[in-house]
Amino acid sequence: MSRTFKKKLINLTEAFNNKLNKIHFSFTGIIYNPLDYAKDNYYEYLQNYVNEYIDNIFLGMNPGPYGMVQTGIPFGEINYVKNYLKINNTVNKPKTEHCKKIITGMNTERSEISGFRFWSLIKSKYQTAELFAEKNAVLNYCPLCFIENTQKGKNITPEMLSKSDKNQINICCDEYLKNIIMLIQPKKLIGVGSYAYKRFCKVSTLPTFYMLHPSPLNPKANKNWIENEKNFLIENGIWSDDIQK
Repeated sequence: MSRTFKKKLINLTEAFNNKLNKIHFSFTGIIYNPLDYAKDNYYEYLQNYVNEYIDNIFLGMNPGPYGMVQTGIPFGEINYVKNYLKINNTVNKPKTEHCKKIITGMNTERSEISGFRFWSLIKSKYQTAELFAEKNAVLNYCPLCFIENTQKGKNITPEMLSKSDKNQINICCDEYLKNIIMLIQPKKLIGVGSYAYKRFCKVSTLPTFYMLHPSPLNPKANKNWIENEKNFLIENGIWSDDIQK
């Protein structure tokens, strides 16, 4: 594994995060940035599970309040982060929190359904995360989570933000995504959900595939998502049909 690659990856991500933190949003709710308060987990994840010259990059949209917002890991369902990825560092408190979206970090007891489904799919093919990372990587397009400043604390996805806020995010995140693709040099790109797929198409001419997002808010994802998406990956030549042990 190239030390030069890892250094470039970390430096690129730190510069990206600094740019994100300088954006002045019109959004008046609470913004969680796990690359700040859960950075020990995230940078360990980059060190261990993001490699160069791989086959595929899977891209999510942004953190969910019970997944990456808590653990700092893309699609970061708590049990998979601890037991499959074997990451369990201290997660600090952000500067501000919503009373309904408190950060409990690695002590969180709520399993994120999207993350559970996603990493269950991964484990059905690769019995260890190390094997998965030899040919694949998982990232999020935007590491920020936007929570409406209301009693309920609704999760606001990037596509729901104002045009000006969305444009600022896209400029910053597109640049990082383009640089990450150039650094990693994958063969194929898989957008998990339409938003991630569109951003891949915007910044790269590599073969790009749309994969149904595992969110329970999507009715289609509630019908055999793991089996269906595994078949999709095999049928499109992204994965072989064997199990890696």
